[in-house]
Order: sequence, then C-alpha cells, then structure tokens
Amino acid sequence: ATTPAQAGANLRKAQKAFEDAIVKMPNNAYAQAMLADVLQGQGKDDKAIQVLYQLLESEGSSGTGVDLRMMLGDLLAKKGKKGEAVTQYTKASEEARIDVGSHRMLATKFKSVGRADLAAKETAIADDYENKLKVLQEQQQKKKPPRAPSGTPAASLVPVDCQFIEFVIQMCHTQPL
Repeated sequence: ATTPAQAGANLRKAQKAFEDAIVKMPNNAYAQAMLADVLQGQGKDDKAIQVLYQLLESEGSSGTGVDLRMMLGDLLAKKGKKGEAVTQYTKASEEARIDVGSHRMLATKFKSVGRADLAAKETAIADDYENKLKVLQEQQQKKKPPRAPSGTPAASLVPVDCQFIEFVIQMCHTQPL
C-alpha cells in the first residue's frame, strides 16, 4: 500500500517527468494532458487550467479532446468561472459527436453549472441517437442472413447494410463536426 507521503512524492516525480518532456518536445500533447492531470491530482488547479488552455486553445493546437475539455470545464466550475466552464462543456459537446456517454456526462455537468437548457439538449442528443440505434437494431433482427451455397466464399454473400451506413452518415451530419 502506498502512503500519502509516497503518493505525493510519486506525483511530484510525475510532474517533473512531464515538464521535462514538454521542454524537450513543446508540442507533446500527451505530456501536456498528463501534466494537467497530475497537477489536478496535486490540487494545483490554477496550473492545470493554464496547461489545459495552452493545450486546447493556443495557436497551432489541435484544440480537441472531449475529456480534456470536460476536465478544464470542471476546474473552471470549481473556481466559480461558470461561464468559461459552459464554453468548454459546449466545445466538448461539439467534439463528442455521437459519443452517447460523453453527452450523458455533459448533461450532468451542465446541470451542475445551472444550465438546465443545455443539459436537456445533451440528453436529447443521447436519447435521439439511442432511439435511432434501437430502431435500426430491430430492423436488423428482422433480416435473416443469406445462406451460402456450398463452395461459395462467404465474404461474397455479406450484404452491404445501406440502412446502417445511412444511419451513421445521418448521425454524423446531425452532430457538428
């Protein structure tokens, strides 16, 4: 078992290792993300916020990461910066596309910062996707796969499921890219 003192020492070592990695490779998104997580674990929220803003909002950054944006939003909300938290949660929602779990988590986060309207939107996105998927799965259950005549390669009989492809395309187009 790790003692609190050992855990603290391990976090400090991890912080130094990630900071060293960033010095060597300033655009190392993995090291920046991990540094932010370590800083948050140490209660150094202001530094974690700074690292996450650098990672997500600086010129030349890819600016993506649903989990990172949720982490930044959580840290901002904890600091009482609800408007900035909502901005980060909104960006996370846009990046989540058809990730139902993320939309459900965001609904909870929006509620926590007093935005029931945005929480309802997230819930509606997740519900809509799940309902469409359920209908599609029910339609798929009704179809019976073709039986291959002996000597026929099975791969040549796999039907292209146009309904599923159309469903995925529709869901990608209804969610901001």
